[in-house]
Amino acid sequence: ARADQVRQVLQQREPVNIAMKHRPFDAARLRASFGYGRAGYETCFKWAIEVAADIDGKQSPELPPNLAVFCRTPVGGAAGARVVDVVNAVCFAFDHMEQVDYRY
Repeated sequence: ARADQVRQVLQQREPVNIAMKHRPFDAARLRASFGYGRAGYETCFKWAIEVAADIDGKQSPELPPNLAVFCRTPVGGAAGARVVDVVNAVCFAFDHMEQVDYRY
């Protein structure tokens, strides 16, 4: 994956996406607030989604990589705030057979 694709996948996250079908959030409000209404994964790797859905069983040449971001950040209220280490992992999705990652 190219660096710009990885950046888009990391920056354009959906609040929730269960099996690529259940998205209980307002995509228009997400777009108005952050400039996108769908996950970067879905827009960057649209070809993977289309190929994975191909009835001929063709596979895409690659999937997006597993990603992780580390940050040290304050959490808690002003009086009880403390700094903690946080890792956000963006991994392959195998929660439903319709997932691109699962089908690949």
